[in-house]
Amino acid sequence: MIAFILSCILIGANAGPFPEGSDAEARYVFHLADKDGNYSLSLAEFQRIFFDFDRNHDKSVTSDEFLLDWMERHLGSSLEAVILFHHLDVDRNGHIEDTDIPWILAFFDRNMDGVVGQAEFVITWLKLINSPQSR
Repeated sequence: MIAFILSCILIGANAGPFPEGSDAEARYVFHLADKDGNYSLSLAEFQRIFFDFDRNHDKSVTSDEFLLDWMERHLGSSLEAVILFHHLDVDRNGHIEDTDIPWILAFFDRNMDGVVGQAEFVITWLKLINSPQSR
């Protein structure tokens, strides 16, 4: 965890193509995840999103893996990566695993229809990234 925090301090700047914490940034991330282009994310797409970050293919995404991949993909700032990882590690064990994914989907699925539409994703993303507890 110390390596993760130090990496965040050293990397620091916003690497994303859009202003940090903006709706444009959230839509960009959504479209990267929406592989079939139907403007909704299924459980399978959510699983694929997170396990794309699993560098050593052990079916568990550590904070270090998440941060490194986040920065390499230019998805946003290191601070956003830290905030997002903290919120997505549902059981607080330091890893995002299969057991976390249904909870993550439910968190983003505001109308509880089993998929996450672009608007749901953007609203939840902005609340996470811009919440006072996250800064």
